[in-house]
Amino acid sequence: MFDRVVRLAFVSIVCVAPVAAQPVHEFLGDGVVRSFASPSAQANAEASVALIADPAAIGPVPGGFGPLPVFGTQGGQATVTVPVDAGTNLYATGSQSGPLERTGRRVEYYNLDNFGWGDFSNRNYQTHPWVLGVRDDGTAFGVLFDSTWASSLDLEQPQALGIIFQTEGPSPRVITIDADSPQAVVEKLAQLTGYPFMPPMWSVGYHQSKYSYFPQQNVLDVANEFRSRQIPAEVIWMDIDYMDGFRNFTFNPGAFPNPAQLNSDLDAIGFQAVWMANCGIKVDSGYDAFQQIDAQGLAVQRSNGAQYRAEVWPGLSVWPDFTMQATRDWWAGRIAGFASIGIDGIWNDMNEPAVFNVQSKTMPDDNWHRADVDLGGPGTHRKYHNIYGMQMSRATREGMLQAFPDKRPFVLTRAGYIGGHRYAAMWTGDNNANWYHVDVSIQNILNIGLSGQPNSGPDIGGFNGDSGGPMYARWMGMGAMMPFARGHYGFSAINREPWSYGPAVENTCRLALNRRYRLLNYFYTQFYEAHTTGLPVTRPLFFAEPANPDLREYDDGFLVGPGLLVVGATKPGAVPQAPPMQTPIYRFGFPQSDAPGAQSDLSDGDLPDLYVLGGHIVTANGLVQHSRELTPQRDEAIELIIGLDESGAASGTFYEDAGDGWDFQTGGFSLVEFGAQFDNGQLTVGVNSTQGNLVLLDRPLTIRLLQGAGAETTFTTTTGQLPVTFAASTPTPDTQPDPTLRDGRLVRDNYPTGPLATNGRDRYSEISQLRALYARPVPGGLEIGIEGELAIDGTAIALFIDSDAGGQNFINTSSLSPPPAGLDALTGTVMEPGFTPERLLFANGFDGSVFCDWVTLSGNGSKTYLGRQFIGSGGSALSGGNNLGIEVALGSAGHAARSGFEIFIPASEIGSGNGALGQVKIFAAIVKGSGQITNQTLPEGTNVWPGNAPNFGSIIGQQYASVLLDPDLTGDGEVDFRDVIEALRRIDADDTSLDLALPIGQLDSNDAAEYLRGAFGG
Repeated sequence: MFDRVVRLAFVSIVCVAPVAAQPVHEFLGDGVVRSFASPSAQANAEASVALIADPAAIGPVPGGFGPLPVFGTQGGQATVTVPVDAGTNLYATGSQSGPLERTGRRVEYYNLDNFGWGDFSNRNYQTHPWVLGVRDDGTAFGVLFDSTWASSLDLEQPQALGIIFQTEGPSPRVITIDADSPQAVVEKLAQLTGYPFMPPMWSVGYHQSKYSYFPQQNVLDVANEFRSRQIPAEVIWMDIDYMDGFRNFTFNPGAFPNPAQLNSDLDAIGFQAVWMANCGIKVDSGYDAFQQIDAQGLAVQRSNGAQYRAEVWPGLSVWPDFTMQATRDWWAGRIAGFASIGIDGIWNDMNEPAVFNVQSKTMPDDNWHRADVDLGGPGTHRKYHNIYGMQMSRATREGMLQAFPDKRPFVLTRAGYIGGHRYAAMWTGDNNANWYHVDVSIQNILNIGLSGQPNSGPDIGGFNGDSGGPMYARWMGMGAMMPFARGHYGFSAINREPWSYGPAVENTCRLALNRRYRLLNYFYTQFYEAHTTGLPVTRPLFFAEPANPDLREYDDGFLVGPGLLVVGATKPGAVPQAPPMQTPIYRFGFPQSDAPGAQSDLSDGDLPDLYVLGGHIVTANGLVQHSRELTPQRDEAIELIIGLDESGAASGTFYEDAGDGWDFQTGGFSLVEFGAQFDNGQLTVGVNSTQGNLVLLDRPLTIRLLQGAGAETTFTTTTGQLPVTFAASTPTPDTQPDPTLRDGRLVRDNYPTGPLATNGRDRYSEISQLRALYARPVPGGLEIGIEGELAIDGTAIALFIDSDAGGQNFINTSSLSPPPAGLDALTGTVMEPGFTPERLLFANGFDGSVFCDWVTLSGNGSKTYLGRQFIGSGGSALSGGNNLGIEVALGSAGHAARSGFEIFIPASEIGSGNGALGQVKIFAAIVKGSGQITNQTLPEGTNVWPGNAPNFGSIIGQQYASVLLDPDLTGDGEVDFRDVIEALRRIDADDTSLDLALPIGQLDSNDAAEYLRGAFGG
């Protein structure tokens, strides 16, 4: 408590100027508090767009409630600061670049048309001013900063300064949620912001899209190709080229002469059709949509009341003012008429809103919206920019309901605001076809789900550029397991359908989509749970074990629902590695076809690994080509895939309804919980409970008890025969991570004797940071482990090695030319006396990868480019370059799970070692692109390094760590007391080969202690 009080006082003094009035904190019940900066702020609070209703307070805040906000101002703008306890991890913040764990990041909330966004894009397409915090004991809290205005969220140093929200609008209402688990926090958020829409089942299938399939016959050809190749798919998308001159609600008469017939033809082969509707309305006196919006005065205005006009796809355009009910009604009517020709879903794009030929990429800040009172009343675009896309989606959904009142609407939007999950699904925008985006797509959908939006996904394969076959196959394997699964690519890319890269990639894509369709009912069940609880469809692994620190930053995989674990490898050549979970896990696959004896899809190395978590049952269905082959009226087979917990129990749910329509709201569904119990070599499987008015029809049932290591016991029966009991051997869960594996995520596990050196700084004081340095001799060379983070922005890790006489004490890299950034600028760095490195490994992060250089620190300044490692754990070989046998294994760069590097350097590249002992001295530091060294590791027991230091000769204390390549001083093949005696003798004889510790040049007890530490791991 004392620490929290001190930190709050510090925040108040240093970060913000406190306001005079006392804040108002109101208890809303069930672990939820609403706060205002003052009674005046409470009385004048703006309408909430995020909340479905502003709940009434029920009394004062209970004592001991979790973090309460501190209100203030900074630079004339309102601020809110929320204290963060030590050991807390932060998540959510919406659709943003970068890692799952958000500490160290800053987000700008002003929706942006962000083509080709990258690792350090701090603005993106959507605004979710929400943070989820998970404490070290697994309890959690969430904070909603309820402001639509342009704002920022600073998570750069939360444990020192707190979470800092700053807005251009008035001081906002702040909702704080405190609960026993992160799941409970997300569920309470949904109670406040509304539950996600229940999607039609067809939208849970696979979607195929291009900018643009053109003309009409091409659309049908692609759909028929899926069917003829037996690749499951559900939806074809029409991008803007179907329009007549990019005019909404029109069709190109030459290329799409009969769109109703196209929709009918697609429907006949089991495909749905989704068509785009953008927000720009072409200024054209002969265009009825413009005539109507102009005559009715429904467009966004300039500050002087004139109609705002600017350039976008159709040319000179106006923008509907979706903050007005009259405009939303008009738009809904247009959508209804447009969709009546058999359109199944609507795609809202460019709705940040995006504007061409202006630096801001959007409307002027002082444009005027005549907003409804319940949205906040008339105001500037700066206030309403972030909800423009949300209100467009709201109107589009209303239009689809008008057209088809007996069907569930499906709307996809690019831009949005928290609460927009009530109206539309979303995708992550115009990503790039590179390995960074393969990797970041996982983190992206997880944090979007933690921000209240369960229905999201990336453009599988990447929108911008060409992914290449191996990348496309890997991405399809992961993307097919994400909530919204759509392949989409730009007009300039080569064709990118599953068959475009040849038979091998086509087969991987077929198997990936077969998996989705075998699990289609399982996915649909998770969407029902999202609709009724607010829990995301895809979940971070720490949801399964909230108190497990090893899972807090794990982002190479995810959970689908509570029981299905998906683990991928997001760089070329890597293989998935089991996560460090405490729960038993059981790997499984599916047959590649329904033919008897078909090979398992586990043989395809580009597919992610699938596991069932112990204690869960994952339900599967037969192989189908589209969802209409699965209905509750059919007798299709069901599989129960069982992973037992430590007590031999498991359970899982199976949800069915008509696949569309609204009968499910009045009991027209079946929700069955299956249960399993293993005891004395017998497994009993039955039905634990049922809900809903639909009866689970008797149908074939296959029970798969996973035994571990790919083995399983299978039993066939029918659902009508349950419960059943059959004999089975005791399962053995699959092996979790192998500590001997070279993997940047597992550094701490791989070096049980502990680090040679550490960094005394707060863990999250910087995005790029070293935390610990490990090293040990291994057969054939030296293995070095580094715990820490490396930003993909030109920052590097410099690893200096001194193993021979000579080298450089005054570093001179001036003869080396970049890339990489920062290497040439190291010239002039003065190392500690006694440390003269002759080798430098320079690992530089940029362009979604880590590039490595091996530098000889000698007179000729030679440098060897080694290659690069893509973000993602597992594997260690450098691709490209002259690798010299050096290997670099990464965790995901940027706050990955136990993130870091594990490096192997062969003996031929280390040198002979200094003297008979074989002492290698190692110095590690973070180097910015400017050459500035910002932090380093220090041998344990030395003073904490004080800060930035371009000249290490001025720093008191040992700068490097030592590792002993050969502590067997007697040469008898053993390291024992005889070697200790020999070490003491050599020290007494002033043998400089044992000059291991400070003070350098003096042999004493410090050197003996350093020998013992290196020889015996003490």
